[in-house]
Amino acid sequence: MRQLRWLLVALAAIGCGLPKNVVRPPSSALVDTHHTTLGELTAPAQAKHPGQSGFLLFNTGEGAIQARVAMAELAQSSIDAMYFQWGRDTVGRVLLDRMIAAADRGVRVPLLIDDYWASGYDLSFETIAAHPNMEVRVFNPFVRGRMRVTQLLGRFTELNRRMHNKLFVADGQLAVVGGRNSSMTTSAWGRRSATATSTSWRWGRWCHRRRLPSTNTGTASGPIRSARW
Repeated sequence: MRQLRWLLVALAAIGCGLPKNVVRPPSSALVDTHHTTLGELTAPAQAKHPGQSGFLLFNTGEGAIQARVAMAELAQSSIDAMYFQWGRDTVGRVLLDRMIAAADRGVRVPLLIDDYWASGYDLSFETIAAHPNMEVRVFNPFVRGRMRVTQLLGRFTELNRRMHNKLFVADGQLAVVGGRNSSMTTSAWGRRSATATSTSWRWGRWCHRRRLPSTNTGTASGPIRSARW
């Protein structure tokens, strides 16, 4: 009985959620991006097919990664990225390096990452968010300073809600969408990927409507620099 009582006390403690009513700075999408390099590149196709969208499938991880790197290097207005997992390997670091370089040029770079695989990333997130043109938000975060396993026991229904999006949009004109996260192990680097998990390159109307919802992100936390752990 004593062990059961302590277990109930522990579950009650770990069941406490995150602070409510956290202030989230408002943000809105930049809509006038047709004058950018990417806007001019896609303009002929959009003029030929007004109100429609185009797409190209990538059968290998290299193509999808190279497309994101190229988009980051050409971006002039904004880069909106959201991923379930961001690796600390070569792929994740190279892409992040290009995004920081874009922010140095004045490009706005909001990043939304699910917290499930982000344990130990807080210092990195805070460093990135310190850049005046970058913002990091963590989706459905765990409480810091407590074991994640025990939190899952006490808040499973809430913490089982994860954000599995894989989206990279540059200037609202081009987007890489698909079933691969930003890491070597999940990007199918050097391998052909099955159709069910293929990544696609999209442009046109579809991209104009897909921007990072940085004002309302479900149970996402506020910006990491004013974290609510």
